[in-house]
Amino acid sequence: MALQIKIRTLGYLEDLLGRELEVNVNATSVLDLIMELAKLKGFKPSEILDSLRDEDYLLLLNGRSVNYDMLKKTKLRSGDVVVFMPVVSGG
Repeated sequence: MALQIKIRTLGYLEDLLGRELEVNVNATSVLDLIMELAKLKGFKPSEILDSLRDEDYLLLLNGRSVNYDMLKKTKLRSGDVVVFMPVVSGG
């Protein structure tokens, strides 16, 4: 059963995904979603996964942060909103 997921991106990941899109995917987890997005948009999954692992980017699911090590365990539901945003730091 396909899930309808809304995706928003900020920063350089906009070049891969666009600013906003809605997709119907057969993903059950956040990791599955990233893999399907890579196929759909024609990029390597590592382009997003490396940014999340290295903490250059945050992934928010319905406003809550999802850590890199929880991507496979975090389940999706139709209507979820996923946001990829760069980490802001400095002083």
